[in-house]
Amino acid sequence: MTYYKVVSFEDGKLFSFMKDSPVTLEYFPGDWVEGELGPLFVFETLKAASHFLAHSYTSGDTQVWECECEMEAQSHGMILCLEELYNELGEVETSFRKVVREFWRRVYRGEAPYMDMPKGTKLFNKVKLIRRVYDKRDLLSV
Repeated sequence: MTYYKVVSFEDGKLFSFMKDSPVTLEYFPGDWVEGELGPLFVFETLKAASHFLAHSYTSGDTQVWECECEMEAQSHGMILCLEELYNELGEVETSFRKVVREFWRRVYRGEAPYMDMPKGTKLFNKVKLIRRVYDKRDLLSV
């Protein structure tokens, strides 16, 4: 089945949408990528990916790619809510990696602080970019 991945594009390279995160992944078309600390976010339809991209703030170039996915993960309909976890852990020096690990530990126990995922989001442990569909600049020129 075909899914859609929103990625950042910088200096000819493809990265996770949130490219300034300490756990940003680099994507290579045709190669499988696995999440280092948890599942990867994709969209079920081009419409869902386009809606997300059109309503998301990003300071750089972003693109939508068709992708193949393997090893679906339970989503629980939530995404990481960092600020709440940082405050709850109460550590001034809490690392981003520690917060992400704690988030997924709590997700699987049903206790994680969360926000609803964007409509049409799915989670997979492995993603392979297949074909670029469009760039966010394409949306802006319409």
